[in-house]
This record gives sequence, C-alpha cells and structure tokens, in this order.
Amino acid sequence: MMTADDITAAFERIRQEMARIDAVAPLTPADQEFARLAQAYRHASESERGTIRSLAPPKDSPLFWVLTIRAAELALWDADPAHLEDALAGHCIEDFKTDSRENLMTFALIWYAAEQLKISAEHLFARAAELASPKAREFLVEFAGRPKVQKTLKAMDSEALEEDGRIRFRPLPPPWRRAKAEQPKESTRPRRDGKS
Repeated sequence: MMTADDITAAFERIRQEMARIDAVAPLTPADQEFARLAQAYRHASESERGTIRSLAPPKDSPLFWVLTIRAAELALWDADPAHLEDALAGHCIEDFKTDSRENLMTFALIWYAAEQLKISAEHLFARAAELASPKAREFLVEFAGRPKVQKTLKAMDSEALEEDGRIRFRPLPPPWRRAKAEQPKESTRPRRDGKS
C-alpha cells in the first residue's frame, strides 16, 4: 500500500508531468504515474481508499479528468481494458469533488471505449462502484443505468476522431455554435428582384 507521503508525491509528479505532457505521445510519465496510483487504489482496503480520496485535492480535478480521457484513448490504442479500470479508479479517487458534469462526460468516453473493445461496460462500472465512495457510487450506478442513447458520445457533447492512426476524443462545440455552423450561409450575391 502507498503511504500518505507516497500518494502526495504521486499527485505532485502527475502535476509536474502534466505541465510537460505531449498530447500526441501514446504513453507519458503522467499516464504511467496515474496508472500506478489507480492500481494502488483498486488494490487498497476500504479505509486506504478513503485516505487516497481524501488526499486528492479538488484543484487536481481537471488533471484527473484529462488523465481519465487519456486512459480511455490508451485503452483503444493498446486494446487493453486495464486502462479503462484505471480511468474509473481515477474518477473514484477524484470523488466528484468539483463539477460532476465533467466526470459524466468522461464516463461516456469510457463506455464508448469499452464497447469498441467488446467488453462489458456495465461490468466495469459495477466493479468501480464497489470501490467508490457512496457519492461516487451513486454517479457510477446512475450513469450505467441510463438508456443507451444517453450514454453516447454525442449525448455527452463529444466525438471520437482518428488522428495519427489512433482514436482521440474531442468535445463538440456547444449546441448554439453547432446550430450556427449547420445553418446554410446566405448568399451575398444581389437578388434579381433588386431587393437586398
């Protein structure tokens, strides 16, 4: 088990590595440190998991969201569902300390990746719920129980794009910008009836 000092040091290493991260690199030191922390969380006792959660500062929530997205991408890159387990453990560690909408959006990416790998997303979420705090458990169970249409990338304003031979997730523009982009542009040519 990682000690409190080990966990605090892991968070600091993740922050330092995220400052230097190359978004195109398949696997970075930050991803590796995140995986190590997620695996320690999954193998910890209930009280040890509580300690890990308590040591995750709310200011690091955005780092966890980025790392869980990268873990879902890595799962597709490596065809390895262990990255999805890491991603869900990351959500358990972050424990919905700030904006739960960000967590829910990344749940859709994890769900998508699980479906692409032909593994049971329901089973992944159920296992993560067993390791979560009551608060996080509620979100995990609620998301898994949603109708399929509400768990799609589009429903969560995201898309999967292939870049450099691998799948990358990107947020869609906000609905008001999408609607504007989808509208046909009016012609700037003068009308034949003389009206403008």
